Amino acid sequence: GIGFGRSYHGTFLGRGLGIRAPSAIGYRLGGGFSRFLAGGQLLGDPHASVRRAQFEQEQVLFMVTGDGAPLVSAVASWDQPVVELDADVRGVDSLLLEAHVIGGPSWLHGGAAWLVPQLGR
Repeated sequence: GIGFGRSYHGTFLGRGLGIRAPSAIGYRLGGGFSRFLAGGQLLGDPHASVRRAQFEQEQVLFMVTGDGAPLVSAVASWDQPVVELDADVRGVDSLLLEAHVIGGPSWLHGGAAWLVPQLGR
């Protein structure tokens, strides 16, 4: 599922956008913005330790594309569970936020989130 203002295992995401990879969320910008900023984060149950296989293999590629062209990407893993993304979106009409499973089998992956996604003019 996807949604703003949700919680994950009791942790409130606030202005984060909770997802489960693979996912894609599209926005029509109409060329009216100059910058996109967000964080990407792996989410786990805070009451459980991360399983060894999950720690070693779980990775999510957060990718921002504009009008079909890659703008910025970053990989979150349990070694670096939070990543930052900063993209120049001047002139972009269609923005796509993608999250892809790239480490281990997809059933191994838990939740993830786009943290405080924001657009600047």
